[in-house]
Amino acid sequence: MEESISKYRNAVSTIKQAILQSQYRAAILVTGEQLSLYFGIGRYVSAHSRGNL
Repeated sequence: MEESISKYRNAVSTIKQAILQSQYRAAILVTGEQLSLYFGIGRYVSAHSRGNL
């Protein structure tokens, strides 16, 4: 029975680690997209802020 509990805990730990790694990768991708968006907005505003808006 103790071996069964150990296998269960190991499985839960493995699944939890996979979820956390996936969330971390997703957060990095989202942050990169946000930075790209903000950079593009800044570039647009800068290029069009000399009375050309």
